[in-house]
Amino acid sequence: MKYRTLLPLLLLAACGPAADNASTGADTNAVAHADDWYGTYTGTIPCADCEGIRVTLRLDADFRYQRTQEYLGMSRQATEDRGTYVWDEAGRTVILMVDGSAGPQYRVGDGQILQLDEFGDEITGELADQYVLSKQ
Repeated sequence: MKYRTLLPLLLLAACGPAADNASTGADTNAVAHADDWYGTYTGTIPCADCEGIRVTLRLDADFRYQRTQEYLGMSRQATEDRGTYVWDEAGRTVILMVDGSAGPQYRVGDGQILQLDEFGDEITGELADQYVLSKQ
């Protein structure tokens, strides 16, 4: 089941930025309004063994991203990763591609993005509202 979901995502990634979303069945509304989604988002998400993780995610209009994660209250170096991203079939969620595979997912909203769990579902529970990154 997991591979059936992953295959279309990998095919979308192979098409790159020039992909025609209409041919994939994706809702082109999110991509058509580039000013609504690309930019830099920041927020602090919960951390099990630190004060929080300050995340900065930059989504570029050319389907590239840069993400920095700083572990607050620890001497650990901030981590940074870069790559490309694809849209899900509904055109509401961006999926960061990590080493050629689908990685972290973020649901795009009005002026914010919501970090999703490893299955692409909204995080629930007491800390759910802390998984929001705001557009800068």
